[in-house]
Amino acid sequence: MGQTEHSNSTLRHLMANDPHLVWLIGDFSYADQYLTNGTHTPDGYPSYYNTYQPRWDTWGRLAEQSTAYVPWNSIAGNHEIEAMPAVNGSVFTSYNARFPSPVDTDVVSTGRGFALLSPDYMPGLDTNANGYYSQDIPGAHVIWLNAHIQYWEGSPQYEWFLQDIASVDRTATPWLIINQHVPYYHTYLDQYKINELMRELYEPIFYAHQVDLVISGHVHAYERTKPMYNYTVDECGPMHLIVGDGGNTEGLVSKFIDTQPQPAYCAKPSLFKYTWFVPTPTETPTITLQDGKFCPTSQPEWSAYREPSFGHGMLTLLNATHATWEWHRNQDAADVVADSVTIIRDRDAACGAAQS
Repeated sequence: MGQTEHSNSTLRHLMANDPHLVWLIGDFSYADQYLTNGTHTPDGYPSYYNTYQPRWDTWGRLAEQSTAYVPWNSIAGNHEIEAMPAVNGSVFTSYNARFPSPVDTDVVSTGRGFALLSPDYMPGLDTNANGYYSQDIPGAHVIWLNAHIQYWEGSPQYEWFLQDIASVDRTATPWLIINQHVPYYHTYLDQYKINELMRELYEPIFYAHQVDLVISGHVHAYERTKPMYNYTVDECGPMHLIVGDGGNTEGLVSKFIDTQPQPAYCAKPSLFKYTWFVPTPTETPTITLQDGKFCPTSQPEWSAYREPSFGHGMLTLLNATHATWEWHRNQDAADVVADSVTIIRDRDAACGAAQS
């Protein structure tokens, strides 16, 4: 979200649409893009180790136009990691102090990424990270996952997730929604296929339990997919909503992966590298193909709408079977809808048979 003029515009547009609850799916203050002396990092990238903590306070005052009146739920993004040598290398410290959520007190490790980032960092020192949790709201069970801590088989998050999703009562909460910062699907060049290993592990579980929506951020743009599974349109799969356009300091991403010329790794996938801030159990990328290609050469069928503009989304659960999703751009009046879809959950019997 950040704290720019675009962030302020997003909040004003959002509050004009009278939300009952606000979800912020990671990246709050961008304090990690400022050094401890208050100056912006020279290259514009997060420092992660020398962050300017007063930026959290200025962000809080900016967000107060919403947080003072509407409850918020959230999950940490990569800009909340803030590994702090002065606090024994603790991660997510500032975020946890301001936005306490249900926690798992098992030792949490951020794994590969931070072991590479600094030899002084010791994964596992933070025992109170807001790694993951779930909640029931009227009509929906919402699971919040964290891609920036261990998520693979055998990890505390994975074992908890299996138990939580298996316990959902779809009579009491017919809608099942996953919120996590890093998306599984999008068609932008920046952060392309950033979360493939987590997708391969979790997506079959989403599919088996008939998850309705997966809402993410991180990619600084907007995109809505059709219901899908494994890079294919599938009415039994969830719809993915990428809403990383709240108003960050880094600007919007504007190039699509299918824009020519494409990166070299599209023709030679062995050149593809994972980003360091999503921990992985392996350094070897997963090579997933779409119609025999690592990168699409045009907008894929599963991508329903995409646009690099700042804005916000509004999800309305109308009843047990119908919901609406609307996306509003900051450059429009608050009541103007740039993209919308009616979501109908009438697929239980057919999809249950297809997945058995």
